[in-house]
Amino acid sequence: MRTYNNELSVTRGETFTMDFVVRNPDGSPYIVSSSLGKPFWLITVANTRYTQENRYVLNTWMPVECLRFKSTVAVKIDSFDDNTHPDFEYGDADTYDNSAVYTDGTLYKYWKYNEPVDAAKSGTWVDYIAPRIIVPYDVEDTKLWTEQEYLYSIALIDGEPASKEYNAVMPILIPTRLNVTTNLADKGLLL
Repeated sequence: MRTYNNELSVTRGETFTMDFVVRNPDGSPYIVSSSLGKPFWLITVANTRYTQENRYVLNTWMPVECLRFKSTVAVKIDSFDDNTHPDFEYGDADTYDNSAVYTDGTLYKYWKYNEPVDAAKSGTWVDYIAPRIIVPYDVEDTKLWTEQEYLYSIALIDGEPASKEYNAVMPILIPTRLNVTTNLADKGLLL
């Protein structure tokens, strides 16, 4: 696999892994809302040249396994020293962690309570790490791809994929080019 920005070039029958750290356009880490019932990442690979009967689409559904917060926008805070704790209107002292990510303009952290329902609201600052999406593709997937241009995209989806009752919440990566080239070894040519 070769990459150029977000564009990928792979060989038919190749095993490779897409690995993305999800960030906002300004470079800040993406924050997934805790109000979503069943969030999934939907990674789609589809061919661009097709007739109705030869349309190729591969949808990969991956559960969102990162921390989720009530606020999807980082809250500005002056410092992260041990004597400073967040504005509790954003927090939830009945759980072990806060409901917002905070930033001083450079770092992104959340407040993790020592105990639920902690009257003293004691806790510590923990670094917030942006969500990461890792999608493996093996020979069984890529051997079905013909030598042409495909598009791939990533979206955040809320709902149950099997029931087809879900809502697209946010496009994470708009359709982006994925070129598939010939595996010369499959054609009897060895270089």
